[in-house]
Amino acid sequence: MQVNDIYIFNLGDGQLEIMDANGYDGLKFGEGITKDDITITKKQMALFISALTTPQMW
Repeated sequence: MQVNDIYIFNLGDGQLEIMDANGYDGLKFGEGITKDDITITKKQMALFISALTTPQMW
């Protein structure tokens, strides 16, 4: 299997929406991201990736 697109998700990216029905795609998480830092939701042909953030207290 050859990946034709690689999507990179870093801390601070907020939300990433991937809609690509052609070929095989890859998803790479940036440094410091764990499974507890994100939510992944699939809706029809779309994959939504959102970073969970904690509001900063000033």
